[in-house]
Amino acid sequence: MAVTAQIQAGVSLESTLGIASGSSHNMSRYDGANPMDMLLSPPSNYLGVIYSEDKSSLPRRSWYFDPSNQELVYLVNNSERVYFLVDDERVPTNEVRFQIAAHYRYVHRQTGVELSDIDDQIEEDERDANYRRRFSGVLMQPVTPYLWAGSEVDLQEVASADQPG
Repeated sequence: MAVTAQIQAGVSLESTLGIASGSSHNMSRYDGANPMDMLLSPPSNYLGVIYSEDKSSLPRRSWYFDPSNQELVYLVNNSERVYFLVDDERVPTNEVRFQIAAHYRYVHRQTGVELSDIDDQIEEDERDANYRRRFSGVLMQPVTPYLWAGSEVDLQEVASADQPG
């Protein structure tokens, strides 16, 4: 959990530097990027980019980047405590996968009102004509929602706190 928060902080800093350099219009370049490349130094249990199909021999409690899916993977030591949350069911897993993605919000050009989830059903042409896209932040998010039993850290809250407004 601590490493995940550290990685999100590095991702947030990287996106902030991108904004400061005037390239906020091109933040989608972070989509699918390796978040470990955004850290000053990766954690000692980071194995690097792994291209191999057979990952069964990799040590538990380690991270690697899967370039075929553009996902950062953590190999869980004790799968009895980690679950995917699928249709309100807990499904045990021995790995957790994350992806980096740029997030945007849409603001009405005339009123300044933000497009709400309810309004997300409007047609893309109407949205593009009436709303301005604004960069919200770059987040590292789980590919599949998960629960780490016994953990008191809410990753969504950590990510939201680091997200530039």
